[in-house]
Amino acid sequence: MIAERISSHEVKIGNRTLTFTQSVYTILETDGVVVLELLTDDFQAGDDNVGRNVLGYDNQGNRLWIVEDHELKIGRKGKKVPQSFLGIYISQDGRKLKGVTPSVIFTIDPKTGKLSEPELNR
Repeated sequence: MIAERISSHEVKIGNRTLTFTQSVYTILETDGVVVLELLTDDFQAGDDNVGRNVLGYDNQGNRLWIVEDHELKIGRKGKKVPQSFLGIYISQDGRKLKGVTPSVIFTIDPKTGKLSEPELNR
């Protein structure tokens, strides 16, 4: 395993320890990329990065990408805010990285963070 959780806000990747303002909720490794999902409860209210709470790192701890903006919004207190990713997982066949929002499940390209293959989350 390339990545190791040090604390709720710290992850060690290779020889590098990364510290985040938000809690690291999920750590996955796929295709040589460490994928982190940050807990959206720790973002400031109204932060537009809430919907971009999935990040990819190489095996040395260098950030490769922040997940592409899916542009999905939900109404909160009269304001539209981004839907966050509520979970990430590897598909049952082991071939795809998936990201789950309240309304859509996306395939995330682990090399680029680009989103594809949207399907309704029922």
